[in-house]
Amino acid sequence: MISESQIEEIVGRVVQELRQREKLAIQQVNVPATESERNASEVCVLNERVVTLAVVEKLTVRPAELRVPTGAVITPSVRDWLREQEVELVFETSPQKNLVSPNRLVWLVRWRTNMSDEACCDVEMTGNVPSEWYEGADAIQRVHQRLRDEQGSCRLRVVLFTDFPAVAVCELNREKDVRAAACADMASLRDSLTTLQHNVLVLDTRHSRVKQLVGLVSEFGNASP
Repeated sequence: MISESQIEEIVGRVVQELRQREKLAIQQVNVPATESERNASEVCVLNERVVTLAVVEKLTVRPAELRVPTGAVITPSVRDWLREQEVELVFETSPQKNLVSPNRLVWLVRWRTNMSDEACCDVEMTGNVPSEWYEGADAIQRVHQRLRDEQGSCRLRVVLFTDFPAVAVCELNREKDVRAAACADMASLRDSLTTLQHNVLVLDTRHSRVKQLVGLVSEFGNASP
């Protein structure tokens, strides 16, 4: 039979061992992260074209900065998550990829928009896109004439920037050689290219950032005819 003194001795040893384990756990938690570990947690790069909440929830650490390809679709739930977690969203453009295929001409037109000259230059210079900027109602007429001149050619594609995309699409599609469509994101652009095979892309400059516009122009210019 175990005596009372032996029980106290056993309990004392167990308590001492538990305290040692607790101290070791605290030391492990307080070990400072290495430089590589800190850098890895600061920036996270995703290559997905569509970033959903399921994608970001799989991240093992919360980054300070989340980088995605230019033109990637960010769902509303992900934008809420970014705000809640205080994570900065950065759109990246690969410097090794031209904006538009060399065998394709993308003609940029500005019509009834408050898009700044600086924003126009940013879009134009990103990929050295052949472009002309027009103001006023004659821009629609110029697009009609240009496409008539290029009739039968799949080389030319027109991108029209405007604050009134619905009106622009209606006016553009009055000409039989014009197939215009307004697209706000990559998903709608790809759907439209597949179903309509449009030769004019209308972009809403009121609700789009410059980087998003550049991504849409790139996708439209490089799509197969």
